[in-house]
Amino acid sequence: MITGIGASPWVWWLGVLVICLIVEGAVPGLVSIWFAFGALVALLTSLLNAPLWLQVTVFLVVSLAALGSVLHEGGCVRAHKATPIIKAIDACVAASVRNGTLAELDARYP
Repeated sequence: MITGIGASPWVWWLGVLVICLIVEGAVPGLVSIWFAFGALVALLTSLLNAPLWLQVTVFLVVSLAALGSVLHEGGCVRAHKATPIIKAIDACVAASVRNGTLAELDARYP
């Protein structure tokens, strides 16, 4: 138990997890899912009665590893490589938005 706080560590990790998931749901894009994943693993280590320093270390390592896997070229970013057809569609939409003709594009390709 954390002295002076009055709650078991797993309660705090559950709180961090819930807050991260609420923020993730409220904000467009991936903002705090990495920390939610870290909090979940830290919660599990807390339930196994690991010391607090280990729980915090696990939280930081897992959160940063999850974030790093996306930022690294070998991670999720690489999985979204654009195919030639996707590149052509992106270029066509970008040109239409620049020219203000997105409605014309939609009418030509229903």
